[in-house]
Amino acid sequence: MRSPGGRDNEERTRTVDRQWLSFIAENLLSYTIIFKQLLPRFTRLDLTTPKNAHMLFRVTKVFSQPNLNTMLSEVEHCLDDVSGAGLPNDSVNSRNSPGTSHQGHKWSALVRQQILELEGSGYQYKALFGSETMSQVFQFMLLIQRANETAHNLQLHLEKESRKRSSSFFASLKDLFFFNPADSDEYSLEDRQKVSAYLEMCLCQLSHIFEIDLARLPGISYTNDYDAYNSCGTVSSRMGTSSLLQGENTTMEIIPSQSQVHTSISPLLASRDWKERRKHIKYEGDPDLQPIKSTENAFLVRLLHQVASKLNEMYTLEMCYFYEQNGLLGCIARQVLCPPTVTRTYDKSHPGEYKSRTEKVLPPRLSLRSFASHRTIVYMLVGMGLSWLSGYGLTAFFFVLLIFWMFFVLFKAVLEPWLGSTHHSATTEALPSPSPTSQSNMPFSNM
Repeated sequence: MRSPGGRDNEERTRTVDRQWLSFIAENLLSYTIIFKQLLPRFTRLDLTTPKNAHMLFRVTKVFSQPNLNTMLSEVEHCLDDVSGAGLPNDSVNSRNSPGTSHQGHKWSALVRQQILELEGSGYQYKALFGSETMSQVFQFMLLIQRANETAHNLQLHLEKESRKRSSSFFASLKDLFFFNPADSDEYSLEDRQKVSAYLEMCLCQLSHIFEIDLARLPGISYTNDYDAYNSCGTVSSRMGTSSLLQGENTTMEIIPSQSQVHTSISPLLASRDWKERRKHIKYEGDPDLQPIKSTENAFLVRLLHQVASKLNEMYTLEMCYFYEQNGLLGCIARQVLCPPTVTRTYDKSHPGEYKSRTEKVLPPRLSLRSFASHRTIVYMLVGMGLSWLSGYGLTAFFFVLLIFWMFFVLFKAVLEPWLGSTHHSATTEALPSPSPTSQSNMPFSNM
């Protein structure tokens, strides 16, 4: 993902030559219908997300090519000017007129043939530059403006937290040894900083496409430099002469109230709402097959997974047997092994069909993935360093570590009857309840 600028400036100065007018007329629906279908979908997206903001920027960049909107409007005007019946009288922007009557009939025939082939005889075409679409675009620009404000506030919040962590030595140590929720963000701070630039460019490009004066947006203010969009100044200078906005669409000048803005746009995530939403997202697949996190060592994750998978394959029946015991041995096994888990995945074996969600029960198993975390590695390195400085060898360090681990597991196993076992309760919830006659013969490999 790259911010708008550089080579993009040169591309915007390239005017679409009129030799492409025939191509645009033959593919008019590919421009207008797709844009009108994308518009409501973008209103349901969280535009504060970098990938969504970048996707919107790429779409508006295509339609904002100089002279493209003029030719699209000219072809649409030909469609209405020739017959006067295919479109409502106020649905086409009459700011342009066809070059000749012959060309008008030519473009009208091409477009109507395309509509007949793709949409059918009963389809009622609505112009891209009609009053209905223009009103939707104006409301969408209000949404982009609010998303820009939310993205800017989120960026300031993340920058403040980043400065706070970098300026405090103890906070840096805490981030090193403990998990920091900010590190789990899918996007970096640099990606978040690009969102405002993308959204501001989208506002400028939409104003160029539909000749909507940016001054009509309530309380709009820009903090970024607009050198990345050289034509924005010239476009804004001629926006005030737009006959469409001064004519039948003067109702677009009405500034909606604050409550109307909140109800007419999709919910945007503030920094607190964004964090709360992430808490409810959970992984329902195999825990050992989760994507490798930024707090884990990729090589160790893969290596330990291969080792654990081999051990689970060799000793599955023994692990299940000891896990279900009621004595001290069963308590120890429940402290060491992972409990049975129900995983939910989507069946993708039949492409193009509805993907049903399937469930699979994983038996008690050994998992070594926790040893691949950066925190565990740092603890091990610190312990090895202290052991070496104290005059003890690595063998003594690992022996003492093993003794402490065994004592800790035994201590928790002894206290299990009084503290209760969450692992044992998970067993009854996850495992199916077979009949008493078939329980002993049920193969765990099929679970």
